[in-house]
Amino acid sequence: MNDSVISLNDLFPGMQLENDLHDQFNNLLFKKGTVLTNEHLKELTTEKQAFFKYNLERHETEVDVVPLLVQINLFLRKVTFVEECGIDLDEMEKNYYFPDSLLESDWERRASYDYIKKINYSFIEGMTKKSPEQLDATSHENVVVSCEKIAFWLNEIFWLRQIAPFVFYHTSLKWVEENTIDLLSSWQKFFVPYPEQTNIIMKNGNTCEVVSSSSQTPFSPLLKLAGEKEGATYFVEDLTSEVEKVLPLQFDFEKY
Repeated sequence: MNDSVISLNDLFPGMQLENDLHDQFNNLLFKKGTVLTNEHLKELTTEKQAFFKYNLERHETEVDVVPLLVQINLFLRKVTFVEECGIDLDEMEKNYYFPDSLLESDWERRASYDYIKKINYSFIEGMTKKSPEQLDATSHENVVVSCEKIAFWLNEIFWLRQIAPFVFYHTSLKWVEENTIDLLSSWQKFFVPYPEQTNIIMKNGNTCEVVSSSSQTPFSPLLKLAGEKEGATYFVEDLTSEVEKVLPLQFDFEKY
């Protein structure tokens, strides 16, 4: 058995639970075999969380999703700080349950969106555990809306294989601030403004490449001059003030 998560949106009246359903603190909500009713779903909406722990026995579906999940993890490690924030992507991949109900001609896009969405839920769960006052202030609707909206954007970028990282960083946080401001402090820790391998044109005319970036100092990544394999690396205290243009970053992932 693996600890997985299931979205409130994936639960529906008449659904029979295959295993026990718990809240984020492992409190039992409904036992295996429970047939959900509208009253059950109303009760779940009062829990102030958009997802629940649902022990699922991993089984083979008609498709092998693992190679796809491996590629998504590579992508998320590049454009987010999700692992630095405490989410083990290898464990998420290992425990991921892909509902057979999503198996259609475009199952790859459905699976990638569903997987990223569950990672977002786990991320918000971890952040609200660290900040109980945020949990009290966060509505179920805001958790759902922000996790699913950001999952949609990340999924689109994953399949596009290209991102304008700094634009995406600011656009995403601006949307969060305008629509789910109580989660802004969490999402600020999630996105990478300058991902590794991003090329940046500096105001002094140099083109630099980002060597590494940290969630502790996201605007002060380690840089080197672009094109130099073994060139000297250096930090800029606040890269934003030195940047002329951030070039789009392409992802050279092999076909899974």
